[in-house]
Formats: sequence, C-alpha cells, structure tokens
Amino acid sequence: MTYDERSGMLGAVQPPPKLLIERQNEADVTCLRLSGVIDEQFDAAGLAATLLTRYLILDLGGVERISSFGIRQWVDFIGLIAARMGGIFYVESSPKVVDQFNMVANFGGPGFIVSFYAPYRCETCDQDRRLLFRTDEETPLWKAGQAPPSICPTCGNAEDFDEDPATYFAFVAQQPNTPLPREVMNFLRVHLSYGQGGQRKLKIEKRIEGRATYVKFSGDLDSDLRAQKLADGLEGEVILDIGGILSIDPVGTAQWRKLMQMLAAKSGGDERVERIHLLSVTAPFLERLGRPEDLTAKGQVISLLIPYNCVRCRATTQRLVDFAQHGDDLRSGRVPPVKCGMCGGPVTCVVSESWFSRLQALPIPSVPPELRATLSRLTTAPPPPASGPPPAAARQTGFPLNPPVTPSGQLPKPGWGAPPPAQQPAGPGPAPTGARVTGGPALSSSMMGGRSDASMIRAAQSATGMSQSIPKPKETGLLAKLQSIPGLLPGLLVVLLSLSAAIVYRILSTPVGGSGSASEWQILDSSPPKAPAWHDPRYVNKEELVFIGHSFQVSDRSDALDRADTAAQVDLIVKLADVISAKHPQWNKAVPALYTRSLQTMTDELKKAQQQVQRATAAEQKQPGSGGLKAAEQELSAARDRMSELQKRVAAVLRTNAPDALLAPPVQYWEKRARGTKSARETGYQASSLIQLKTESFDQLVTLFGKSEALGQTKLSAVPYFPLLSYRYDIEAVHGAILTEIDAQSPLATLGLQIGDIVVWVAGKNISSVADLTKALEQALADAATKESVIKAQRGDQLTTFTLAKKAPAKRTPVQTGRGGKR
Repeated sequence: MTYDERSGMLGAVQPPPKLLIERQNEADVTCLRLSGVIDEQFDAAGLAATLLTRYLILDLGGVERISSFGIRQWVDFIGLIAARMGGIFYVESSPKVVDQFNMVANFGGPGFIVSFYAPYRCETCDQDRRLLFRTDEETPLWKAGQAPPSICPTCGNAEDFDEDPATYFAFVAQQPNTPLPREVMNFLRVHLSYGQGGQRKLKIEKRIEGRATYVKFSGDLDSDLRAQKLADGLEGEVILDIGGILSIDPVGTAQWRKLMQMLAAKSGGDERVERIHLLSVTAPFLERLGRPEDLTAKGQVISLLIPYNCVRCRATTQRLVDFAQHGDDLRSGRVPPVKCGMCGGPVTCVVSESWFSRLQALPIPSVPPELRATLSRLTTAPPPPASGPPPAAARQTGFPLNPPVTPSGQLPKPGWGAPPPAQQPAGPGPAPTGARVTGGPALSSSMMGGRSDASMIRAAQSATGMSQSIPKPKETGLLAKLQSIPGLLPGLLVVLLSLSAAIVYRILSTPVGGSGSASEWQILDSSPPKAPAWHDPRYVNKEELVFIGHSFQVSDRSDALDRADTAAQVDLIVKLADVISAKHPQWNKAVPALYTRSLQTMTDELKKAQQQVQRATAAEQKQPGSGGLKAAEQELSAARDRMSELQKRVAAVLRTNAPDALLAPPVQYWEKRARGTKSARETGYQASSLIQLKTESFDQLVTLFGKSEALGQTKLSAVPYFPLLSYRYDIEAVHGAILTEIDAQSPLATLGLQIGDIVVWVAGKNISSVADLTKALEQALADAATKESVIKAQRGDQLTTFTLAKKAPAKRTPVQTGRGGKR
C-alpha cells in the first residue's frame, strides 16, 4: 500500500476478502450483511466484541458457502453473543445457510429466521431463481413440507423446486412463531424494504424538472421492474439513481437491459432521450450491468459508491465519488483515504478485478454546469408524500446518496468529502472509539482484525447490560397538548436522551454485579460534579491530536489517575504507529511484527476473562447463589492489572526517549463508586485522562521513532526502540536499535544480521539508541584490524550472537633479489 502525498490519495485497491461484512446501526438495532465464504478465517470473537446493541439482524442472502471449520467458528460466534442480545434475527438466509440450519445443531442459537430463500429452476429457460419467503406469513404448504408452486417470469411455465421439500423446509417449519420487536420491524421496513409480506418490493420514485426526469430505485431489482411501463413517458435528460438497489436477480438484469435499450432507441419525436445519467452506481451493479453495451451509447456513469472495509469493526461502508472529476485517478487505482464510518478507524478499498475492468471501460462523463445544478436540486428535494412505507435506504452506513453541490455547480473536491461522523450504537457496552490501528497495513490483518490495543481494552472493560429506553407518555390527551407547544417535545426528547445515555454509562462502565440494588455501583463523589463528555468510553474522539485514556476500576484514586494517564499515552503511541506506518515504509516492514503477537495474546487473555464474567453473571441471574461470579471478577481484575503493567512499560519508553513530548499536564477526571450493604461495602475509583499535543510536537515524535538513520560507514540503517515493543520485551533486558535496512555491500552483511533484529550489545557496550549503535559499530570496524568484536541482537525470543572476525593480515608479495633469489 502506497501513499501519494501530492494527491492525498492511497494507491491501494485490494481484492475483496472471502467474506465481506457490511454493517448498519440504528438505535438499538445492528444489521450485518454477510457476503462470500465463511471459513476458518471468520473471526468469531473479534466480531462478537464489536456488537453492542440490543438486537442483531443477520442478512445472510450473500453467503455462498460455509466450510466445516467455518461452521465451528459460526457456532462460537452465536454462543458469544446470544446471552447478551435481546434477540437475533436471520433475514434472507441463502440456501447454503438453510442447509446448515437443517443439519447443524444450535447453528442459529436462540435466533429467529424472519425470511429465507428457496431455490427454483425453470427447465425451459435453463435458469435458476431464488424466491424469498417470510416466516410470519400464512404459508401452509412449506410448513407442511411441500414446495409452493412458482411460475417463471420469463416464459410463464411452471418452475421446479430444486431441493427435497420435506428436508429443506424442516427447520423453518418447526420454528415457533415469534413476534418481531417494534425496533426490528421498523428497521426491516425502512432499510430492507420489507412490506407486509413476501419479496422486498422495488419502489420507484420519479421527479421532473424542466427537461430532466429523475428516477430513484429502492429495493430489489427483480421481476417487479417493468421496462416497457417505466420507459413510457421518459424523455430529455433521464437521471437514474440506483444507490438504493439492494440486490439484482437475472430477471431484473434482463429488464434493466431492456429499459436501457428502449431509452437509447428514443432518438426522435416528442419523447427523445438526450442522455441517460447513472448516479450512485454500486459495485455489484457496475460488475453486472456496467459494460458498454449495457450502458448503450447514451448512458454515462456520473457517480460511484466505492466499498471500503474496516478490519477493526468488520464494517463495509461506501463512499460516494464523483466519477466526472476523479475518473483518471480511479482508473489508475488511486482511491480516497477515508476513515471508517462506524468506528473512525482506517479502512481499505475492496473491489474485484471485474469491478476494476468495468471501470476502465467507462467513458468520462460530460456534465455541464446546468445539469449539475439540476442534479443538485433533484437529489436534495424532499420526497413526495406517500401512504406506504418510506423507501429503502441505500446500504451506505452514514454516507449520503448524493454529495453536496457548490453554488458553481461543482462537486466538492478536497478530500473527496469529509468523512461522516462515526455512529455510536446504543445498548450495552462502549461503542468502538476513535482509537487507531497500530502498525498500518502490515499489522491490520493480524492484530485481532485490526483493532488497536486501546480500542480492544476499552471494549473489554465495561460489562454487559440492558439498554435504556425513553419513556413514553401514557396519556394521549397530555401528549396531544404537549405536541401543540412548538419546540417543547424536541427539547424534552433531548433531555431524556441525555439522561438515558448517562444512566447507561453509569451502569455499564462499572464492574459486573448481579441483580438487585446491593450489587449495583453508585457514584459517591467525583472531581468536578459533572463528568466531561470524553469520560464516557463510548465518546468518539474526532480530534487528531487529542488522546484519551480510561482506567479500570481500582481501590486507590491515585492509582486510577496514573492508569488513566498511562492509557492516554498508549493511545498517543497507537496513533503514532499508525502515522509512521503510512509515512515510513522501512519502519513498517521491520517494527510492527515485533510486538503484534504479544499484544494479541494479552488482549485474548483479557477478552477471555471478560467472557467468563459474562457467563458467570448470566448464571447468577438465572440461579442466585450459584457461585463463580466472584472468582470470575477476580480473574478479570488480574488480567486488567497485567494489561496495566504492560501499558506502564510502554509509556515509560515514550517518556524516556522523548522526555519533552509530554510537557503539558493531562486533563483528568475521577469518580468514586460503591456497592453492597453497610456490612459488606465495596468502593473503587475510575478515572479518565486527556492529553493534547501541538502539531510540531507530534511531528517530532514521528521523525524521532520512524525515520531510519544511516549508521555511518556500516551501510546499515536503524530506528529507535519503539514503545509498543514493551508489550513483548522487558526494557531492562531488551533495548537498543532496530535494523531497517542492510546494504549488500555493507562490511557487516556477511554476519547474518537481518532486518528487524534489535541490536542490544556491541563489543562490550550496551546499546540504548541509534547514536550508540552507530558509534559502537564504527569502532568495531576500526578495531577489526587488531581484534574481533561480538555483536548481540534480539531476534524474536532469542538472543543471537554474531562475531566480527579479526581481519587477516595482507599477504606480502615476494621481492626478487639481484641474484635471482627471494628476499
């Protein structure tokens, strides 16, 4: 992955992973849409740790295959989240998924199948098709183990069910009817275009301005699209907004091509079509319907929705890009460097070779200023009132369908548009924070799916609880009176939301306790009476040079403040690693691999202890006095203490190597908490700390730790010992400088030194810095004429010794004497 500082773009276009996970949050509901293959690489624990809302919707229509190891990972994933979820709901389960429900015990845990696909085949057309069934509909045939009849929409003949009906419908037929929570039903209706039954309905919204007709599509592109009916009356500049299309089936593909051909054929008369403009073209649409013959001579793509994958929170989000302005950059593989719309972490563009080849064939569109102004008005105009459910929203996780247009009619250029604010999921636990992935691209694939130590620690330090709901007025008469007062209800809603968030934080940020008031933690005192916003672990830090740390709850206030300060310094170091990775490729090649595994091991231990507390809490709630909760809490406390000790080692290296970097004192806040009865009362302190750096101070740290220095005449390069290595090594035993480059012509090249070796000792001298290493190696080379020198380097977990041998004296050339003898 390369970074072009002049254009501000990443030259990284990577093929999509085998499994893409697209995420969308709304209030108490998280929806994950899975596409691809579930195998042993499916990170059950990592994904489970990111789910913090009350209800989970799993959209499994895109799952193509599940391997044997993938089934094991999936069952583990469901087991990790089942106890703390208010409900798990499966929608659009593909035939491969339905097979697993039928064959694997507890494959879906306590979840409920809302809808599933059934495979049909038309022998006449030689075409396969999937039909979507809803389990809350009256479908006595498949509940009785029989396949409902189906007619091929292409030829009109009967289709055959492509499975054994009794086997295929076995699981869903036995599933008890479960009413969907209101929040889940609203999400399905609004975002997945579920109506009162059956297939997600295609909705078409039309607006007209002058000679321009704007058509917006939402839902599934299938047999509901009638090309002839839609083409009638379309003329002038035809604008097709397809960002809301959720899926495309073969019938919908055929109808779309027919529509484009009919519009292209309108070249005369009153219904002449001047041009066809496509907006918000998604990656699947471009791959399937983006060929030149699909666009026809009149079609042009104006904007694209480009997918980005975040390995930290496993979310796939999309960024709208103006193809007219940035087509050349996109063709060369340069895409905008954006942040994840869910957690604020770094993301990678993930597109297929098919997408890229389609992109190469697209013509650069011609969009006059007048048309841009028209597009701006049409795409931002409020939709006309409708009696049915609102149209489906595009799967963009916070990105708008259409970008704002400036008064001059130009789409904004700088930064390709500002990244959207990260959404904070409501419900149990802290949301992913703005903590950064450590080590850049080389690290993101191996460190718990790219989550930084700061974000993982914060995700593990709060216990699971129930989300708070906003109370509703019970008397409709009073509600009617309140509604008549302008602005009152919105103001009350804001107050109630603030109170609800405060209550959720007070409960979730304390150690786990059982049910009952005696086991609930209460705040007795705090530094200022009102907690700052950044004290909440769910707070999303949007400031580039502001670093926040939170302590675990401990018995001593000074200890809590020290731990919070240390955690803030670690947050600073995490961001430092992220920036260095992008700016200094040699550092990125040598350093992150030295600490990634140790950090993951420590994090796994912390997560395991957290899960044990969750299981013990659930058991205590079901059977009070069952025991085990206290022991689990003690083990979690011990794991937190070990993590805190490692963080202290990390922060100590920063303060030792850069003592001037943290001159400004941190801003701190603490709370004293208590629980239990008077006879058995527990108290504790929890603190937060905020550090802010000046730009020049941070830039100095980037140069200090990241820039490789040449080691004099040795033709080697090295960087200082980086603080995050202290997750693996004790600084008292391992220190020194890290080799980042070894020239083949170096006089030390034959010793066997490798990139990534930490040189700790040269010729009897301890190495504490790059300057020490330079001086010691040059002296060793100078001494080679008279003596040998020993070099020691830490390679992995082994201390390796290298010997710079004494140079052999040069052979003397015989000199002939005058008498023919040798002298």
